[in-house]
Amino acid sequence: MSGWVVGLGLAAGYLINRNVAIQSQLERSITEFQSAALPSEDGVTSGEIRAAQKKKPPPNGQANERLPKEGRDALEAAQKGAASEVEAYEGPSATRPIVGVWMTPGY
Repeated sequence: MSGWVVGLGLAAGYLINRNVAIQSQLERSITEFQSAALPSEDGVTSGEIRAAQKKKPPPNGQANERLPKEGRDALEAAQKGAASEVEAYEGPSATRPIVGVWMTPGY
């Protein structure tokens, strides 16, 4: 019976040791994740990305105000050009009248 008690004590010790190891790893991971928002030396920081994600997108049909004027003008011109191409392809002048339909079954 003392073998069972020793085995139970070893199992309890292993579980306690494992719990301490997992808790310390979890704390290190949390610290690493929270430090990701610190400023970087080059590029955009994750803090700036999070701040941009919190901003509401502009209403439909309006360009983002952070885009430079030249970029907005180019995008709007491309959008208008694409709309005119679609209108030319699908517009009323592109439709052809139906001349006739065969009504004979079996052909």
